Amino acid sequence: MHTRDSALDRPKKHTRSRRGCLRCRQSKLKCDETRPVCKQCNTRGYNCPGYRQDIRWSKKHEVFQHSSGADPDDEPVTTEWSHDLGVLSGDDSHTSGTTTNVASGQLSDAPHPPVSKRRQNLRSMSAQTNHQLPPAAAEQWTTQTTNTDTQQTPAVRQSTRSKSPTPSPVNTLKHIPPAPAEGPILLTKDQRSRICNDPSALLDYYFDRMCYIHATFNDPNEPFRAVVGRRMKSSPLVFYCVASMAASHLFKGDAELFPTSIEYHSKTVTYLSDSITALDSQMSMIHELPTSITVFMEKLQDQLQEALLACLLLGWSSPWLDPSDLGMPHLLGARKLTEHWLEVVNHSGANTGVALDLEQSFLVGAVAYWEALVAFVIDQPFSAIEYLNQFAQTSENVVPNPWTGIATPLNIHLARTGICVRQRRMLDQMKFLGWQNSHSYNSLANEILQRAIAVEQATLDYTLPPSNTIQGLQNSPEVLRDMRCCAQVHKIAVLLELYRNFPVLLERRKSTNTALSDAGSMNSPYSAINSSYPLATLEDNPTPSVDYLRRVNELARNMLSLIEDIPAEHECVMHIILDMIICGSVLQLPPSDHRPDSGETGRYESLEEQLEAIAMRSGAVRRWRTLLRQRVEAASSKFGLDEIFDRAKVLLEEVWKRLDTRSPGSARHRTIAKSSTLHNHWVEVMIECQLETIFG
Repeated sequence: MHTRDSALDRPKKHTRSRRGCLRCRQSKLKCDETRPVCKQCNTRGYNCPGYRQDIRWSKKHEVFQHSSGADPDDEPVTTEWSHDLGVLSGDDSHTSGTTTNVASGQLSDAPHPPVSKRRQNLRSMSAQTNHQLPPAAAEQWTTQTTNTDTQQTPAVRQSTRSKSPTPSPVNTLKHIPPAPAEGPILLTKDQRSRICNDPSALLDYYFDRMCYIHATFNDPNEPFRAVVGRRMKSSPLVFYCVASMAASHLFKGDAELFPTSIEYHSKTVTYLSDSITALDSQMSMIHELPTSITVFMEKLQDQLQEALLACLLLGWSSPWLDPSDLGMPHLLGARKLTEHWLEVVNHSGANTGVALDLEQSFLVGAVAYWEALVAFVIDQPFSAIEYLNQFAQTSENVVPNPWTGIATPLNIHLARTGICVRQRRMLDQMKFLGWQNSHSYNSLANEILQRAIAVEQATLDYTLPPSNTIQGLQNSPEVLRDMRCCAQVHKIAVLLELYRNFPVLLERRKSTNTALSDAGSMNSPYSAINSSYPLATLEDNPTPSVDYLRRVNELARNMLSLIEDIPAEHECVMHIILDMIICGSVLQLPPSDHRPDSGETGRYESLEEQLEAIAMRSGAVRRWRTLLRQRVEAASSKFGLDEIFDRAKVLLEEVWKRLDTRSPGSARHRTIAKSSTLHNHWVEVMIECQLETIFG
C-alpha cells in the first residue's frame, strides 16, 4: 500500500480533475497539480495559491462527511461557526457516517456554542489549516492580504472553497468581470441569487466588488480590505458580518432573496449578542484588576475593537434591507462598546486623544459619521455623543479613513449641529403650546443657543491638518486633494446649517465678536458663555437682513463649487450626501422671477443686493440643482443602493417644490419667501414625508 507522500510522486493520469489550484480553476486552465506550486502559475510568474480546500460549501444543505476510504489528512476541518451557515456539500451520495443537515429555514434556530469555544475551534482550525496548506498558500493565510486583484483576494476565502466533486463555488462569479472602482455593480437577478446562497461567493463579492466601491483611496492598507480581512481570519463574528453585509447589498428589494438575507443578518446578530454579553462580564472586573496585567488588557481591548467593528458593519448594512431601518440598536451597541474600549485604554494609561492606528481611525470615523447622520433623524440629548469629545480635536498625526477622510472632528461638530437643530425644532413646538412666556422655555432657548454658539466657534477654529501629518497619502496627491475638498464641504455644511436655524449667530458676530471669542476659548464645546441672549433671538426673523441672506447663499455657492471639483464617481460622494442635502435645501428661485406688485419699482436698493440677485439668478439655481441631482444619481449608480439614495433625491425635490411655491409676486409673500428656508426646513420635510434613512 502506497503512502500518501509516495502517491504524490507518481505521474498524474490524464483525468478530469477539479482539485487544481484556485488560479487555474478560475482561469479555466488545466492544472498539473505539481507540488508545491503548479507549472501554470510558475510559468506565468504568479503566486500559486495551492490545492487544499479545508471547508466544504454547497448551495443546498450541510453534510459533515467522513469518507470511510479517505485518508485522515484529507478530512475537512469542520467548526461550529462554519457549519452554522447551513450551506455545505450538495451531493448526499458522497456522505457516510453521521450526517447533520441544517435547512435554510432552520438557520436562525441552529444551536450556538459559547463564544469562547467558537474562538478556540477557530484558532485550532487556523493552525491546522496553516499546517496543511502548501507553503505559498500558508504564507497567504498568515500574511494580511490586501491585493485588489480578483485573483489575489484574502486567503481566508481559499479556506472556504469546496473540495467536493461538485464545481467550485467560485464559478458563480466566473462570468462576472472584476468591478472597476469607477463602475457600477450590474448583476442579473439569477447571478445575485446564486451568490447570495453561496457563502464562498459572498466573500468573493465582498472583497472583489464591495471593497472597490467603498474604498476612498487605493491603498493596500485600505481598511475595508485590510482591517476586515485580518479580523475575519480569526473571528467567526466578523466572518458572519461580511457574509451578511454582502447578502444585504445583493438584496436590492428582491423578495426571493429576502429570507436568505434575513437569515444571515439574524445569525450575525446572535453572534454579536453573545460577544457583547461576554465582554460585559469581563468589563465588570476591570476595576478590580491592577493596571500591570497588560496581557489581559490588550486582549480585552482587541476583543472590544473586534466587536465594535462587527457592530458597525452590521448596523451600516441594516438600511440595505429596509431603508427606514436606522440600525439604532446597533448604534447604541456601538456607543457602549466605544465607551468600554476607551475605558480599557484609559485604565491601561494610554493616550486616547485621537485614534492612532488604521483600525482605530476606521472605527472612530465610522462612529462619528454615523452619529452625524442620526443626529438629524432622531431627537436625543447632547450627552448622547459626549463620548466622542476627545476625538473632536485635530491630531498631530492623522490616519485617513473611508468614512470621514481626514476630518473626523468636523463630523462630530456636524452631529452636535444636528442635535441643536432637532432641539430647536422641539422648542418651536413648545412655543405653540403656550410655553413661550415661561421661565423654563426662556432658559432652554438660551441654553440651546449657547451650545450652537460653541459649535460654531469650534468649527470656525478648526483647520485642516497639514499634508505632512497625514499618514499614507504622501504619494497620492489627487486623493489628498479630494479628501481636503470633502473636509471643507463638511465645515461649510456645519456653518450653513447653524446659520439657517440660528440667524442670530450672524447678526451677533457683527456686533459682539468679543463674546463669541470668549466662547471659543472654553475648554469644553458645551461650556456656558458669560453673555446671555434674549429669547427673541431664537424667533424666526420675518425680514432677514441682506447680510444674512448673502452669507447663507455665499456658503451654499462655495459648497457647490467644492462639490463640483469632486469627481462624480468618487467614493467619498456617498459620504457627503447629507452635506449636499443641507446645501441644496437653500437653493431657492429668486422672487424677482415673478411680476412685482403695482407701486414697486423692481429696483434693488444697493449694489450688494444687485450682486446677490445676479449670483442667485434662476439659471444659476437650476444649474446647481442639476449638479446635486447628478451627484446623488451617480452615488446611487455606483454603490447599488437605489432604495436609499432615492430618498435623498425625493427629499431634495420636495424641498425645492415647496420653496418654489413660496415665491409668489406680492410684496408680503416675497418677504416670506426670503425666509422660507427656515419655514420649509429639510428636516421638517423629511419627517413629514417619512424619508428618514442613513447613507452608508
